[in-house]
Amino acid sequence: LGLSTANIEKARDILKDLGALGSKITGAGGGGNIITLFMNEENALRAKLYLKKYGFESFYFVIN
Repeated sequence: LGLSTANIEKARDILKDLGALGSKITGAGGGGNIITLFMNEENALRAKLYLKKYGFESFYFVIN
């Protein structure tokens, strides 16, 4: 649908390489945010560090 951007795809590729179970773009399109699931908190924290290294802002939370 053309809703993604080069930055969204870059972040998605980084997250996939770090073991993401899947990602979903959210927002109004043309940018916005992505929500990504990881199997464990360790992988999520590692992804947060890598995203920061590449200039992306991120946060995580745990679902119990």
